[in-house]
Amino acid sequence: MSSDEGSQLYIGDLLVVDNDGLHTVLEKTGKIGLKVGLHAIKVVYFDKIGSQSLIVNYDGPTFAKKKIPNNVLYTTSSPSAREGEENLEVVDVTIFPNPASAVINIVTTEAFANGSVKLLDINGRLLKTTKLIETEGEIEVEDVQAGLYLVSVQKDNQIVTKRVMIQK
Repeated sequence: MSSDEGSQLYIGDLLVVDNDGLHTVLEKTGKIGLKVGLHAIKVVYFDKIGSQSLIVNYDGPTFAKKKIPNNVLYTTSSPSAREGEENLEVVDVTIFPNPASAVINIVTTEAFANGSVKLLDINGRLLKTTKLIETEGEIEVEDVQAGLYLVSVQKDNQIVTKRVMIQK
């Protein structure tokens, strides 16, 4: 895991990577043996000054080091703050179906309530926009060609961008 300023990676309750402290981008690694199946992970990160950077990688006996892809991550519940930490709001955006053919549905947490949604091509060109109604919205994509696109959800200074496949 590399970060600009501090970060820690927990698997279950075990601290596996401790990259805490004030520093520029620094990579630290850790090892743990895991059985096949789902495992709870928690990444703690802070940035105090300058640029922001956080990259969490993993590797295994059958593959080389790579970023953890979204399709292997699952959300089960909101994290709770450790003693002495500020309790931060969980920010989550769900896009479905993926792949989509007619409509893309967007569901968010309260952090993005009444925010804006953009459909972008893979080069970042704006194709469509809409507004969330409370924490939900949709974008019609029947008139969009098949391919890989980006859905960007924004409110104030928070932005989450996810990939979506459109197929016909």
